[in-house]
Amino acid sequence: MSVISPERVPPRRSRRPSRSRRALERSEVYEVLRNERRRRVIRRLRATDSTTLSELSERIAAAEAGESPPRRVHHSVYATLHQTHLPKLDSLGVVAYDADEKTIRRGPAADPVIAFMDATPRADHRGRWACWYFALGLVGLLSFAARAVGVAPTGALGLVYLHGGLFSLLAVTAAYRCGRVVRRR
Repeated sequence: MSVISPERVPPRRSRRPSRSRRALERSEVYEVLRNERRRRVIRRLRATDSTTLSELSERIAAAEAGESPPRRVHHSVYATLHQTHLPKLDSLGVVAYDADEKTIRRGPAADPVIAFMDATPRADHRGRWACWYFALGLVGLLSFAARAVGVAPTGALGLVYLHGGLFSLLAVTAAYRCGRVVRRR
């Protein structure tokens, strides 16, 4: 009977082919980020380097359906992550997914994808800025219209200061926003 020492144990072979260390193509990054569940996976792995499939699917289901999602929603998220999204992210090297252990770690290609996510403003940010610009423009337009029809609540000098203040505020916020966009590029 032969005893195998720890030094002689053959290394465990991966069941999937190893991904080359090439950088992701821009189209691959877009493909990864096209799906909201994949973006949620990457956001979670940005916060913590590793997680389990169960914990990840619970978080994503809660984000999609509310605080305590129905069991069917959790099951649906679990299944699509396990069968579709995690294998895709794993094949690109964005995550390292062990399907047997049900564990997920950040992969070598995660950092460029995270950098791309950080550099791209989210739609809800753009919406808030658009609302802010709309509100400033509307107040300016209403005060101008009130002055034009002769129902302005303040004297002419007060209205000049109001318009000057509104346009100054608009210019400062637009300059701030433009500066952030330029720095991201």
